[in-house]
Amino acid sequence: MFKTRLGKVGLKVIVAATLVMVAPKCVVAQARETGTVPEIARPEDAQTSRSKTAVSPGDRLDINSASKDQLAAISDIGEAYAQKIIAGRPYRTKGDLLTRKIIPRSIYEKVKDQVIAHRSTAKSSEPEKHN
Repeated sequence: MFKTRLGKVGLKVIVAATLVMVAPKCVVAQARETGTVPEIARPEDAQTSRSKTAVSPGDRLDINSASKDQLAAISDIGEAYAQKIIAGRPYRTKGDLLTRKIIPRSIYEKVKDQVIAHRSTAKSSEPEKHN
């Protein structure tokens, strides 16, 4: 038999490195054989998808007054988070969704450009004086 100074650990490293280099080629070859070649996203596709999710300031949804259905219609919110948003009202800023732990940061980053938190326009809570 062929003896080396590498030992068992060295041989395992070489085998692992070989698999890392060869495995991706095998996966692509297998996908081509079955006819399901995965599509590769092009940079212009990413820009197009960003522009689709961008919302103009006038189209933002107010988290203080939106219905559960309106909130759930926002991508990645769903009914459970919509209910949590409603239960946590009122909000001073949309950032309150994070500070109060209503939604996780990953979802906030996706929806922050689609929502706004309008502050209440109610007058001071002092009672009116009647003369």
